[in-house]
Parts: sequence; structure tokens; C-alpha cells
Amino acid sequence: MHAPAHTELVASTPDNRNWRGILIALVVIGAVCGLIIFSVVLLTPPDSGPRFSGSRFTLEDVLSGAFDTPKFNGKWISALSPAINAGQVLSSLLSGSWRTGEAGAEVVFGDENGGVSLLYVPTLIVTPLVSNFTFRRLSVEEFDVSPNKKYILLKHDILQIVMGSYMFEPEYEVDEQVLAEPEVQQEDLALLQNMDCAKTGYTESHCDDDIVAANKQIDHINWRGMAACPPPRYATRGGVESKGVDEAKWKSWYAARHFRHLAKYTVLQMDSEHMVSVTPFPAREGHPGLQHASWVPGAAAALVLVHQNDVYLKESPSSPVVTRLTTTGHTHLVFNGITDYLYREYILHSVSAVWASSDGTRLCYATFNDTNVLEMKIPVYNDAYPTIEAVRYPKVDTPNPSVSLWVVELGRSTPTPTPKDLKPPTRVKSQDHYFTSVSWVDEDTVAVVWRNRAHNISVLTTCTPPMWFCEELFVEESAPRRWATIEQAPLFAQNSTGYMTVAPLVDGTLGTYPHVHQGVVGSRHLIPLTFGPYTVFSVLAWDVNNNLVYYVANTESESSDRHLWRVTDVNAEVPRVQECLTCALNYTTPACRHFTPHLGPDNFNEVLLECEGPGVPHTMLYSLLEEEVLLFVHNNTRLRDESDTMAWPQRKEFRVKLDGDFTAKVRLSLPPEFSEEEAFLHPLVVVVGGVPGQQQLSDRWGVDWSTYLVSNKSWVVLEAEVRGSAGQDLGHMYKPAWRLGDHEAHDHLAVLRSLLAKLEFLDGSRVAAFGWGHGGHNAARLVIADTESQVSCVAMVSPIADWSLYASYYSERLMGTAKVVPGGNYRGYEESSLLLQAALLKNRSLMLIHGTADTDVHFDHTLKLSHALTKAGVIFRQQTYTDEGHDLERVQLHLYHTLEQYFESCFPPYNEEELSLKRVVEAYLARSGGVVPVVRTAAGGTLLPRAGVWGANGPPGDSPSPTLTASSSSILWGRMQDPEKVQ
Repeated sequence: MHAPAHTELVASTPDNRNWRGILIALVVIGAVCGLIIFSVVLLTPPDSGPRFSGSRFTLEDVLSGAFDTPKFNGKWISALSPAINAGQVLSSLLSGSWRTGEAGAEVVFGDENGGVSLLYVPTLIVTPLVSNFTFRRLSVEEFDVSPNKKYILLKHDILQIVMGSYMFEPEYEVDEQVLAEPEVQQEDLALLQNMDCAKTGYTESHCDDDIVAANKQIDHINWRGMAACPPPRYATRGGVESKGVDEAKWKSWYAARHFRHLAKYTVLQMDSEHMVSVTPFPAREGHPGLQHASWVPGAAAALVLVHQNDVYLKESPSSPVVTRLTTTGHTHLVFNGITDYLYREYILHSVSAVWASSDGTRLCYATFNDTNVLEMKIPVYNDAYPTIEAVRYPKVDTPNPSVSLWVVELGRSTPTPTPKDLKPPTRVKSQDHYFTSVSWVDEDTVAVVWRNRAHNISVLTTCTPPMWFCEELFVEESAPRRWATIEQAPLFAQNSTGYMTVAPLVDGTLGTYPHVHQGVVGSRHLIPLTFGPYTVFSVLAWDVNNNLVYYVANTESESSDRHLWRVTDVNAEVPRVQECLTCALNYTTPACRHFTPHLGPDNFNEVLLECEGPGVPHTMLYSLLEEEVLLFVHNNTRLRDESDTMAWPQRKEFRVKLDGDFTAKVRLSLPPEFSEEEAFLHPLVVVVGGVPGQQQLSDRWGVDWSTYLVSNKSWVVLEAEVRGSAGQDLGHMYKPAWRLGDHEAHDHLAVLRSLLAKLEFLDGSRVAAFGWGHGGHNAARLVIADTESQVSCVAMVSPIADWSLYASYYSERLMGTAKVVPGGNYRGYEESSLLLQAALLKNRSLMLIHGTADTDVHFDHTLKLSHALTKAGVIFRQQTYTDEGHDLERVQLHLYHTLEQYFESCFPPYNEEELSLKRVVEAYLARSGGVVPVVRTAAGGTLLPRAGVWGANGPPGDSPSPTLTASSSSILWGRMQDPEKVQ
């Protein structure tokens, strides 16, 4: 029997929930949420969109020349031009548009359409003179209007000469007159008959015993259109008989092999557009290449020509009369009216060495004799057997070219005028010396600046007839271990009794700076006109009537600027009043900071201002009286439109305090998308310059490899103005002297360490250094000084390995003599040599790049450095470019791709987190069209997503800000500074 089940009884209670309270609570919560949402919507700033617009630069953009701008090709001329008729002048007068400037002031210039136009300043009327059709048909490179304004001299078909070879182009295959004159032909025969390979420049392999005397066949030489030795031919004393070779090609080869810098010149008559070929042999057919041609002042429109190292005078473009002024020209050895290698590259920086007086009655020309200058043998690998190119190249403590200056009377009845030589001053005549500039003061006086080989004395002189002795005006003597700075000829007043020059001025505690000085003929003392901590670079003009001197200088705050200044001379009521005329101009964005002014003859009311940067270059006519822009002569519209489509680097400048009282100016080029609020870490490339006496930072417009690295790769490029740069206290500029590379390396290293410590966006583990030529030497010295290995790798292009192997003028100016003599610097040369410091580069990542045909820094620098590194056990990379010169012009695309890959390979590999992040961002970039996701942090900054926070699909429901394009995604990987703060 079962017991009855027990049931638990529970008392029921009524439902006492407070529905009213719950409802109130929900309302309050909803209100709070609504207020929060409203506040977020109200306070959140609108999306500002992309930080930059435009396409990132590619290497093709940089190297194509699309962003290059031609230098303004124009000049002032005077007198009323036939192109402006009386009706235009009368119309301007009646309309009130006639300007109160100098009557007849005109500017002739190459217009943006590719032709030539004339600007008449009083009316601002622009009249076309020559259409672009003529220029395009002839491929005109330069032009010059004759003094009588009836003709235009056109320079075209410049020969493209590579070391030891001539690239035959169609326009030169029909050149029939390069060797037409008998005397040159006989010289050629004599050289061949004498079998002297050293004189001809032919190599032993191509000029061996198979070359025999006259009437013997020269049949062993291969002729392939690019050979460095002559083609097969028969040589006879009476003439030349070709053997199966185009005579035109033979003559073109000879001209290219022996006479460089050839171009054709044509004179265009403006009223009829009739063209005449310029030739020293008008009686013969043909259009030979010339080394130089220019107008001689005067009504006759005479021309001075340089052909095969001799000077000729052509009385007028249509005249058959041509006078040969010199007869001593010799291939490779004697240069008349044209510079040799040393003067062309390091002193005059010009091919021409002729100067005509203002009235056209006299001509001064220089003669350079390189007979005693030693030859640098450069192999050329253009055939089955390499040939040898010989360059007369004076190195430290080796014979320099001997130089002489001559004056010849023009327009006299004598068929062959007799030249008179200028006698250098006694102070430099008895020793090895240079001249650095020549100019005519008037029709009877030549001003010449001489300098001794030790570079511690510069002498301003004037030379006058009949004996043409050069008398001293002023002598600059520099202190030990410094070089004299005066190089340019003084600017003389119209009465020739006073002159202006730029000379150093000690300005108390401010330092020593180049400034404008006024001198008087007969007194060897100079009176300073300008003063202050800024640098004067040149004197442009002297308005004697108004006691005003115009000059180009930088500013106290910006050493890289170039502005037009004006100062009153000592004869003014208030002398020495300085005024910057272009510093306040702000008509462009960014404001122009680098001007090249062009003042007209006897016209100080208007000036042509050539703005060269930092924005798109342009040229304008500016009124000095009204202080306003009158007309944009060149606006470079095409370039301006093209630049607007590109993503340009940002630029930031800093001042870094270094040792003593020196402060370095530093410029960082930053990616277009750069923002200091983000935690991106950017690789850094230090571009090392440091040529003493030259500007290391410039405000000129320019597109180069650095532009590509910053815009495309999102790297950061660092450039610094260290001790040695122009535009600063001369005490700082002279600092590197006698110890080249020492101060420059320590200054760059101090700047680098300072920026890495202060700027969080620089990736200290990925730093590379790069330098070219002198900069290549300094880049290597930077790595040697970097004992903490903060620089990951260094690339040196055509580096100077040892200063005793470099050009005499350059090295001796900065380092003195390498001889073991009193005052010599033998120890300095040793301590600055990379060859003796090769062991200090061990365990560093190095790359050497050089062209075998480099005539500036010869290939033996890299060969000797390579040998020293190998001997020291240093592992390095080397890239050699066959038959390429110093600029490596034909292989730049390969060069920069090589450098880019080298830097990427030498940077440390990314860790696992960075690689994971890389895959996330790459996947997101592929789907988002190049947009990088951004995460907000508690600190208010923005970070790249941490790997794993989001999947490969990116942030859910987020619309990230565009910061990085896919083109640079392989380089720019930001490391999370504090990944745990990701919200």
C-alpha cells in the first residue's frame, strides 16, 4: 500500500512591476543616446577628402624631359626696330598706352610657339619675327639677332659626340667641306704618313706597323661608321684617294674625332627670310660644322668664326670676304678662340674664348697650348678591338696648359691683321697662372682677371694699347688655406674711371661676406657699398646718372634665394642705401624665390625677371618705377598645366645647430600624402652634395630622381646645406679646405642624428646615402664617420677616390699642392683619400657606379677604389656602364632602377607583424582602388590596422581616408606605435 503523495503549497503574490519607472528609464537612455549621436554628428568634421591630387611621378616622367623648362633665350636690344612701324607708335601715343620708358628699348626672345618675337617696351607690343616653321625645319637650338637687327644667327644640328666615336646622323652624312681646305688636308696626310699614333690619337692596335709611309695602303683598319681610327684609304702627298669609303663620312669622322662641339650655323635675313649657310669658305659648296660663331658689334653685321681651332672673320653674312686671323690651331694641342678641356669645364664654363669690343673694331681671343699637358687614356669599346681616346687632362702638380690673350684689329686694310699679346701683370707673369674672365671696358681697354696657380692671389687689371701691358687695379690676397674669390671682371662706368666689383668684406661679429665695392682707376683701394650677413653674387648694372648699382644677392634669412637688389653709390646724396627689389613680390603661389634679372643697356626703368623657382619658371617684364608686373613674356603654360596633374612632394625646412656657431639649413622632401598625425615610418635617403663654394640647396624648379622617390615610393629625401656651401659666412665656406670630406661628413651625420631623434616619422632602420662625383666622395666619408651604423647603405656614382687624381684647377684650389714642400698639403691629401680608408668601410653595404668614358672623374677612380676595397676584404657591389660619360645620360633609366633595387635590398627585412600588415594592406588596396584604411587611436592620431584586428576584407562598414596609392605600397609600411590602443 502506497503512501499518499505530498504536494507543496505556495502562496501566490500579486505582480508588482513598476512599468512606469521602466518606461521613464528607457526614455532617459534613449535621450542620452540621441544626444550622443547628435553630438557625434554635429562635432565630427566633414571628410576633407584626399590630401593630394594628381598622378605620382614615374621614372619615365622624370627622365622624359616633359618637366624640363628651357632657359629664357632672349636679350635686350636698343634703337627703334624696323618691325615697329610709325603707325603703331602713333596709335599707342593716342591711346595712352605709350610707356614713359627709354625710347626704343626692345627685347627679342624665343616665344612659347617656338619662333622668335620682338617686344617693344614703350608700347608693350609683341611682334613675331620668325615663325616656328623655320626653327623646326632646322632643329634650331640657339639664336642671336645681329646688332643691326637685320639678321638672325641660327645654331642647329649640334653634333652628338661620344668618346672616340661619332654617331652618324643623316644631316651630317653629306658634309662635304669639313676638310675642304688644303692646309688641313695636308696636316691629316702628314699625320698618317708619319705613323705617329700619339699625335693622331689612334691606338697601337689600329695604328701599328701595317700603317706605312706615303703611297702605301692602309688596309687593316675596320670602318664601321663609328670607328675611332680612319677608314681604309690611300695617302699621297698630293691628295687623298678614297678606297671604298664615302668621302663625306670620312670628313665627318675627322671633324668629330678631332674638333668637338661642332654645330652648323645659318643666317636668316628677317625681311626676306632668305637663309645663308655660315662657312669660312664661301667659294666652296657645303655647310661645314663650326666650333663657334657669333656676331661682331657694328653696323656691318660681321661674324667671328672658329673652325678647326682657328679664328676667322666674315665681313657680313652675304660677303665672300673671309679673313683667317690665326693659323696656329692644332688638333688636341693648340686652341685659338675656343677653350681647351680645363678652361671649358672648370674656369670659363664656355666653349667660346673670343670677345669683341663694343664698337666692333677689335677682337680679343685666347690661345691655349696643351702640348705639355699629360694625356689621360680612355678605352672605347665600340669595335672588335677597343680603341683609346686621349684627353689632355692636367691633374694635381702636373703641367697645366699655357695660355695667352691676343688682341687683333678688325676692319683694317691689311689682309692678315697682326695680333698683339696682352702682357700679364708681373705679380703672376713669373709663375704658373690662369685668367678667369675677360671683358671690354671701351674700344681701347680690356679688363682681365688673373689668378696664380696657388689660388691665393687674384688680380684685377686693365690692358691698353699700344703695348697692351695689363696694369693692376686691385689685388686680392687670401689668408692661408683659403682661396681668392674674385673671378669676374669688374663693371666699369661709362667714363671708365670708376668700377664695381664683388669682394670679401669683414663685417665685425657678423662674419665675412662677398659684397659690392666701388673702385677708382688709379687707386688700389675699394670702398664697400653693401654690408650685412648676406652674400652678393654679381653686379649687373651701374646707373651712373642716378647713382644706383643693381646686383644679385640672397637674403639674411634664406641663403638659397636669389633676388634683385639696388644700392646707392658713394656719389649719391645718401650713399649705401640697400634695397631688395624682388623680395616682396608675391604674385605667384608659391612666391618666386630665385630670380635671374636681365637689365637692358641704358634702360633702368624696366627689367626682365626670369623666375626660376620654386614654382613653374616664367619670365616677366617688371617696372622698377611703378613696381608692378607689366607683361608675362614667357608663362610656360604647357608646363604649368602638366604640373597641375601631378602629385608633388611636400617640402619642409629646418635649422639644425651644429658645432660652434654654425647652423645647417636642412630640407626634407616628404610624400604628397604626408601628415604628422599619422604613424607612418618612411625610409630616408640622404642626398650628399657638399662642393665647397657652390650652393648646396637651391630654390630653382627641378624634377629629378628625388622627386620620383618621394612622390612614387613615399620615401623621404634629406638635403643639407653644410659648411662649405656658398651663400654663407666665408669663414664657414672655407672650413672644408685642405681637409675635403671631413667637415662635410660630420655635418651631414650630425644633421641625420638630430632629425632621427626628433622626427618620429623617419624610419631609423632604413637610411641610405647617395652622392655623385664630389658628393660620392662625401657620401663615403659619411659612412666612415658613422661609427654607429645608422646609415644602412651608400651608393656612390662616379666618386672622387683621391684628390690627387682629379683636375688641377679644382683640387689645388681646395686642397693646395700635394708636394712635400713648405705650405704643401701632402698629409691632407692622404687623410682625404678613400684609397687609404678602404678598410674603414668593412661590414658596410656599398655600391660603386661609374661610366668607363667619364672625362670628368675618370674611371680609374673607381678602379683604384675597387682594388683598395678588395684588398681590405670589403664586400661591395659595382655597376659599370660601358662608354658612358660622367652624366650617364644614355643609361639613366637603368641607373635609377638599379639604385632603387639596391636600396630596397639593403634595408633590413620586415618582421612578421609588418609582413602580415603588408598582406592586409595589399589586399585592401587591390579592392579599394589604392586607399589605405585608417584607425583612430585614443591619443587622437591615426594608425594603419594591426594585422589580425581586421581580416583580409578590411574594416567593416568603415570609409577610410585615402592616404597611399598602390604604386608605393611595397615601400611604405607604417609600424604600430601602440597597437593596443586601437579602438
